Amino acid sequence: MSRPKILYVMGSLVANDVGEEMVAILGRLSRSSFEPRVVTLGGREELNQQIQGMKVLTSTLGLVGPLGTVQAVGKVRDLIRESGVDVLHGCASWGGALAELAAPREVGLTCGGYGSLGC
Repeated sequence: MSRPKILYVMGSLVANDVGEEMVAILGRLSRSSFEPRVVTLGGREELNQQIQGMKVLTSTLGLVGPLGTVQAVGKVRDLIRESGVDVLHGCASWGGALAELAAPREVGLTCGGYGSLGC
């Protein structure tokens, strides 16, 4: 049986409470049981190298704010389809909003973190 693929959606990988929480989660997540991946809208990417050092694929869309969130929906849907994602997890406000907008019906959706919208 293949490992479930989890895509974490975030606004950015800035070194704040949400970013540090993501590093902690990824550090504890069993790679033999799960295949994690992180996508961010853009902004500061202070934790990107640290996460990549844990053998987690990261993607940055280069978009920010409300307009960036809307523009990112199609890009995240393409990433979900190309990667065969099983679970989409929106982190914090922009990540939660983007995950909720981009999630196809066949992919599980969870949201969490500080200030999550909707989900």
